[in-house]
Parts: sequence; structure tokens; C-alpha cells
Amino acid sequence: MALIVENGTGQPDAQSYISVTEADEYHAAMGNAGWSGDEAAKSSALRRAAQYLDARYRFASSRLSAVQALEWPRQILGVPRALKDAQAELALRALKGELFADSDGRVLVSKTLGPIKKEYAQVGGSRFPVVDALLRPLLAGGGQVRLRRG
Repeated sequence: MALIVENGTGQPDAQSYISVTEADEYHAAMGNAGWSGDEAAKSSALRRAAQYLDARYRFASSRLSAVQALEWPRQILGVPRALKDAQAELALRALKGELFADSDGRVLVSKTLGPIKKEYAQVGGSRFPVVDALLRPLLAGGGQVRLRRG
């Protein structure tokens, strides 16, 4: 199935913000050797990355059209380069595993002070800091990430 890339008009059937070729160029420039595989695998990874972006982040401004498939383009920006770069980063990770991995949101932390060792779970932490950093200027609410509890 051919990947349908958003062209900036608010397509009702768009599946990705970038093409496989754009992702290939991005990863070549960044030296990401892990971006490999056939076009079908890369297309699937890009679809999962777009899904993650749209579900996980709350963007500033409003959508261009009520019928568009993806969250971008927005009223003020079209489809910015930072969003495309963030999708490429997520697609690289999607080739290696699940973006929406089941988790309770806690991070195990261990501290040792002399003979005493304490382990505890700490809530928080960003799963993809590079993606958060790329998207920060595009987010509503001062760059905060949308959290959903089941």
C-alpha cells in the first residue's frame, strides 16, 4: 500500500508528514545507520510515527480543516520542518519496536549511600527527549506533553 503524504492542504486520507525518501535523506544526514529495511517496513514505521505524534502531543493553533486525517497542517504554519524531523526520529524507533509500549509510567531509580541501597519507582521522564525538544516550539501550553490515563 502506497504511503499517502500530507501535502499541506489537509488531505482526508494522509498517513504521514514525510515520504520514505525524505526520511532516508534525514537519517543519512544524521548518520542513523539503524534506518534500514525495505520501503514497506519504512512506510509502516512512518505511519506509526505519525500516529504517535498526533495522539501524544497537543499542538498550538487549530487544524486547517475538520476533515483532514492528520493534526497538521494547522491554521498558522502548514507542515513545519521540526514536525517532519520528529516523525523521522520516531519512525527510526518504530523500526526497532513499539512506540506505544505498555507501561505504568514509572521509572526504576536506585540510590546507594554507603552500605544502604534504596530502589524506588519515580513517575515521569520523557520517552523520546529528542522528539520533545524538536516539537517544543509547536506545542500548546508551553511545550507540555498530553497525558492520558486509562
